[in-house]
Amino acid sequence: MEQLNAIKRERLHAVRDDIVARRDLHWEERASRPSVAEWYAGRSVFMTGGSGFMGRVLIELLLRSCPDIGHIYILLRPKKGVDPADRLAVLLGVPLFDRLRAEQPHALSKVKTVAGDIEAPGLGLSDADRVHLCSEVSVVFHVAASVRFDDPFRKAVATNLRSTKEVVQLAGDMPKLKALVHVSTAYTFINQDPIDERVYATDMSWREALRFAELPDSDKDAIDLIEAKLRGWQPNTYTLTKSLAERLMEEASERLPVIITRPSIVTTSFSDPLPGWIDNLNGQTSFLVANMKGLLRFVYGYENTFDSVPVDVAAKAIVLASWSKGLGIKLSDRQVDVVNVTVGNDFAYRTDEQFHTGLKHRLQYEIPYPGAIRAPRLRYEACPILYAVLHIYHHLLFGLVLDLLAPAFGQKPRVLNLYRKAQMGFNATTPFRRKFSFKMENQRKLQGMTHPADLKNLDYLNIYNARDNEQEILKNMKFHLRGVLRYALKEDDDVEKTAARLKRIEWLMIAYHSFMALIFLGITAYFCNLL
Repeated sequence: MEQLNAIKRERLHAVRDDIVARRDLHWEERASRPSVAEWYAGRSVFMTGGSGFMGRVLIELLLRSCPDIGHIYILLRPKKGVDPADRLAVLLGVPLFDRLRAEQPHALSKVKTVAGDIEAPGLGLSDADRVHLCSEVSVVFHVAASVRFDDPFRKAVATNLRSTKEVVQLAGDMPKLKALVHVSTAYTFINQDPIDERVYATDMSWREALRFAELPDSDKDAIDLIEAKLRGWQPNTYTLTKSLAERLMEEASERLPVIITRPSIVTTSFSDPLPGWIDNLNGQTSFLVANMKGLLRFVYGYENTFDSVPVDVAAKAIVLASWSKGLGIKLSDRQVDVVNVTVGNDFAYRTDEQFHTGLKHRLQYEIPYPGAIRAPRLRYEACPILYAVLHIYHHLLFGLVLDLLAPAFGQKPRVLNLYRKAQMGFNATTPFRRKFSFKMENQRKLQGMTHPADLKNLDYLNIYNARDNEQEILKNMKFHLRGVLRYALKEDDDVEKTAARLKRIEWLMIAYHSFMALIFLGITAYFCNLL
């Protein structure tokens, strides 16, 4: 393992050195261009998905790195009885913006809300708001999307595809438009290996998908029946509609300044504006919580390497992409530039490697998760029969015992239901639990052309040092674990109290396993006597 890590470190350092060499080689060219901060000065932005995880990090980064930016308009769905100003105050009143509030106290006043809905015709914009946006906005970020893998076909099309069409139509009416940035996903075309920075062909056209989705409600059942056929090789409606949205954007690039960015699995921030920031329990985060809470101990399959990109790294790449498109820089000779916002297999961690590094340093006691039902453990099991036995004993039977005891402690039975949900979520990620290879040339070009003045806020080469040694790996793991605990779960990390409770639970688990062993031996003896 250590030899493999040494090889990975050498490769990561080679990538870093290559980017530094590009910067040195093109120093004069880089310095002659306007910096990101200079280019954004006086320009206004319109953003869908501004209330989401990636959206809020983008807003913070734009305001902090571009102090002279115009306004940032975010599309917000009206909520009955909730004033838009109050809702905006809640969205911006999180620790993510603390550094910005300290450094630039008035910057947040540049964020404005626009009432609308990505699923509505014309994005649900009023005529007055539409006219105002079209007259003022220079950069559009289309970030909004539904990341639910189990959305029905029509719902996914409305959220991920039709909204993209509406954004393109709006952008087409903006005379000042310099960049239309579409935030997609690195997993739109998982049938390709490697996945290049290009838009691939799809089995169905985006127009056909819209036509199917707009059939009357009387045909809804028919659509549901043929959904699998409509998906083709795509594993779910999310990747299907995101791939079709890319095709739509590629077509729009013939008349609009489009650039497509593809983040992989987005996780906690690496360093900016603070390490460990996250506000959701999607994807790998839910897996982490299920494990740290002692719920999930055994996983079916082989150890996996996930390409997880820190949200601040992804945001910096997206901002650099908007700047390059605004300057008219072509990153490739293709119709539309695509940037795979990934970290590559040499940076990515194997899930079991992360976990066992944490166990080695006893992180379960240094950063214990409140409410854990037992100490965290993790094992991948590729044998289906052995996994079934382990799953029944360590998950289902254990959950049944806890649910039977729950009423005695004044609680509702819920553990088996949690296992059911965890299993459904895990099954949904099966197509992505394998090693992918992503081309990253355009992303490296962006890093290589970064203006010297932007290195303070937009450089992320320090991520390539994250695997230099075990202490560096451990430091980032701690930021990740604490971030999920504090910001996503919003739970108190009273270390001493929670760690003591966890140790008591471990003794109870020894008693539990001993009791179950006695029951098993008793049953075995009973049947042996019958024979």
